[in-house]
Amino acid sequence: MTKGQFGPRHLQKHLWRLPIPEYDEADPSHSELASLGEKLTARAEQRWSEIRKMRTEEGRSASGGAARRELRKWLQSNPQAQLAEERVAILLAAQRV
Repeated sequence: MTKGQFGPRHLQKHLWRLPIPEYDEADPSHSELASLGEKLTARAEQRWSEIRKMRTEEGRSASGGAARRELRKWLQSNPQAQLAEERVAILLAAQRV
C-alpha cells in the first residue's frame, strides 16, 4: 500500500501489463509513431508555454496542474494526437495476437 496526499492507496505493483514491442526502425508503424511523437512533443512544449503565458497575463494561476489540464484538453482535440492514439491502439492490438 502506498501513501499519497490523501492517505493510503491500494495499488498493485503492476496496474496493467501492456504488450509494448521493442522499437524496430525497420517497422513502418514504429517509425510513423516515433515521428508523430517527436512532432507532438515539440508542439506540446510550445503550447505549454502559450498556456502558461496566457494564464499569467489573465491573472490566473499558471501552476503546473492548471496548465496540464489545459494541455490535456488541447491534446484531446488535436488531430495528430488522435492519430497517435489510434496508431498505438493498433500496435498494441497486433502484439496481443
